[in-house]
Amino acid sequence: MTIHLTNQEQKVIRGILHGLSNEEIAKQLGLAVQTVKNHIGPIMTKTRRESRAKIIADFYLGHYDIQSFILEKY
Repeated sequence: MTIHLTNQEQKVIRGILHGLSNEEIAKQLGLAVQTVKNHIGPIMTKTRRESRAKIIADFYLGHYDIQSFILEKY
């Protein structure tokens, strides 16, 4: 399954896949924590998952074609 995410959503999902908290993602990206939270809602909708853990598990199980999200070092 291919997930189409915006550039900002891609940056946030990289943080999620690296196990970072919202605060850590915000710091890395130079964003407010609320902005990170605002991106997570659409990510959950687009992946059809209700938790970060399920997104991470599905990624590592190969259910998503989002390999380009982790090619760059975070």
